Amino acid sequence: MTSNILENVNIDPSSFQIKKAEKRKGDASLGAMDIDSYNGIEGSTSQQSTNNKRRKPSSEGIRKVPVPSHRYTPLKENWLKIFTPIVEHLHLQVRFNLKTRNVEIRPSNETTDIANLQKAADFVKAFVYGFEVEDALALLRLDDLFVETFEVKDVKTLKGDHQSRAVGRLAGKGDVRNSQ
Repeated sequence: MTSNILENVNIDPSSFQIKKAEKRKGDASLGAMDIDSYNGIEGSTSQQSTNNKRRKPSSEGIRKVPVPSHRYTPLKENWLKIFTPIVEHLHLQVRFNLKTRNVEIRPSNETTDIANLQKAADFVKAFVYGFEVEDALALLRLDDLFVETFEVKDVKTLKGDHQSRAVGRLAGKGDVRNSQ
């Protein structure tokens, strides 16, 4: 049935009028577009504005520190102590992303030294590992100080109480019952 309808329609292409697109109203310099012709094909190239008000930070300019669930409460209680030195002294932006459960640190417009970004990330990692805020602040003050961690299971396979004793001895909190 559709082929029947198409056979009965006679369209003369010469009866169509070619209409030129109208220019938009406004400043001619802002909306100006250059027409390029290449091998008989015409195309337009648009000019993008060079003054972007909000610049998206690159992935290399941001540090994300994952926070395990057992450190949420201490992070929440000490957030002001963590937030203040990062923002005021290092001139960085910091936030806790609830969706991804990461502390995100990125440079601001006032950031002078990009090394402060790594210092702040190490500071937050030290707190997440279990250091007190006052102890972790030493990472921000001193340049040659850093925190290195390892898994006890990588050194020796221990399970249960044996692992707890090994961790306690490394941390300096060994078994005090037999030391009398």
